Amino acid sequence: MSETLTLIATLIAAIIAAAASITAVILQMRAAKTSEMRVAQRVTIRPYLPRLATALHQVVASSVVYIKRYREGHSVENWQERGKKAQKDITDIRWKVRYSLWGLDEGLRTMSRLFDWITHLRDYPDKTELLLQEGDTLRRALDFAIRNSH
Repeated sequence: MSETLTLIATLIAAIIAAAASITAVILQMRAAKTSEMRVAQRVTIRPYLPRLATALHQVVASSVVYIKRYREGHSVENWQERGKKAQKDITDIRWKVRYSLWGLDEGLRTMSRLFDWITHLRDYPDKTELLLQEGDTLRRALDFAIRNSH
């Protein structure tokens, strides 16, 4: 009887060890796949990051300078060109990284429209100030998310 119990206990221990080994292999395979996907994502978005970072900064900076110059009665044509270029850059890059940076597409689309909204609201200082603050907050959030995904 005790010999039977010993055999059963040994069999149970072997089953538990086998289950633990199989679980460990599955977890290692899953971690390797996730790691490979992150590397592939980095490779995909790496060429666009410098231009995207510059465009995000420029769309906010151009909006700020545009409003300041407009309110002071100075020429705004150069800043309008810069703002439009930054918008175009964001839009172009957005289409190339929309799946690699999943979840940021809406934020990038919003940033690509910021300068237009500022120019349309230029005669409403309270609205433009709020929009500029929110735009800069969104820019910082996008920068943070992109850095963490890379």
